[in-house]
Amino acid sequence: MPQRINTAVAPADATVPTVASQWRDSVQPVESFRCLNPRCEAPDLIQKEKSKGRPQLFCSSKCRRAYDYERSQLLLDQEVLAAALARPGGSFRQRQAVQSALATVRRCLSHYAYATNRASKG
Repeated sequence: MPQRINTAVAPADATVPTVASQWRDSVQPVESFRCLNPRCEAPDLIQKEKSKGRPQLFCSSKCRRAYDYERSQLLLDQEVLAAALARPGGSFRQRQAVQSALATVRRCLSHYAYATNRASKG
C-alpha cells in the first residue's frame, strides 16, 4: 500500500537518493485545486498541466481582483471594529454586537489568508 513520503522515509534517513527512489511509489499530492477566491462560482479545477510558470491560484484575473478587494475591505472593517472596542463607551448590548461583528469579520478573513503581491486599496 502506498505511503506518504513522510512515513516512507524517516527524517533522519532522508537523503536525496533515498527520497527520490521512494517518491515514485509514494502517495502523490493532489495538484488540481479550485480557485482560491471563496466567492468564486467556477466549477472547474485549476490543473497543473494547464498552467505555466508560477502555480495559478485563481481561475482568472477578475477573480484575483475580487479576492484582493474583498480581503482589503475585510481588513478595513476589522480595523474599524477593533478601534471601536478599544474605546470606552456604549451599552453592554452594543459592545456585544460589535464584538460579534469583529468575530464574524475575523472568521471571514480566515478564508482570505493569502496576500497577493499587489496591495489593494478600496
